[in-house]
Amino acid sequence: ATTSRVNLGSTQTGRVTAVALREGARVQRGDVLVQLETDELRSALAQAVAAERQAAARVQSLRGSGRSVAQAQVAQAQATLQATERELARTQQLVAQGFVSAARLDDARKAVALARAQQDSARAQQQTVGDGGPDLALAEAQRTQAQAAVQAAEARLAQATVRAPADGRVLTRSVEPGQIVQPGAALMSLALEGPTQLVAQVDERFLDQLRVGQTASVLADAYATERFAARVLSIAPSVDAQRGSIEVQLALAEAAPRFLREAMTLAGEVATARRERALVLPLAALQ
Repeated sequence: ATTSRVNLGSTQTGRVTAVALREGARVQRGDVLVQLETDELRSALAQAVAAERQAAARVQSLRGSGRSVAQAQVAQAQATLQATERELARTQQLVAQGFVSAARLDDARKAVALARAQQDSARAQQQTVGDGGPDLALAEAQRTQAQAAVQAAEARLAQATVRAPADGRVLTRSVEPGQIVQPGAALMSLALEGPTQLVAQVDERFLDQLRVGQTASVLADAYATERFAARVLSIAPSVDAQRGSIEVQLALAEAAPRFLREAMTLAGEVATARRERALVLPLAALQ
């Protein structure tokens, strides 16, 4: 087995439009493996981009022309207030001299009050479009929300393309064009590139004899005459309670044999101890 074997699937429901590779093919990181339909996703992205542009234009408008209009309205209101105040002063003089009635004075005072209210309204409007104003703050919040929507739409579109996470080889393919896939379903299985390792399930009775670094001799059932060397790489920290065994990983001492395949059945012998000039007998000689 390789150092890592991964099952690849889609994170969303969709119809498969293309499957790039078949079993046994070599892949590189980023290669397209499965493509889902993207028409609806592209439309959603286009709508999100349009909304983001509209929100950005709103912010720009408030920062630019919106401020200019508000400033002009404030200036106009101030000019109107000054004019009504001058008219009030002149009317007061005329009333005092008896040239006009007191009713004209009430009208002048109302005009001043109205002009002052218009000035206050113009200044309040100017503050809403200024830095820290509620209108500008709301517009900027809407732009930020629109930008996040664009990023989410882009992410969903990218997820419609299943890519190889690393260099490796296709082990199994369980999908065809036109198929409707669901999130979590395995579409392909990859053996990732890396040092070849062997996995053995050893009876827990022999745990006290095993050590990391011990040498081993391995045979494949299909190639019983081609023995190759390995060494103990790691010993699992826990025992499989159902099997009563412990997982031991072996690393090859040399380059992997040409016939070695993923999930191939192997048999191995680990050298747990060595004695000089020991007497060796076949099992058939023992009674």
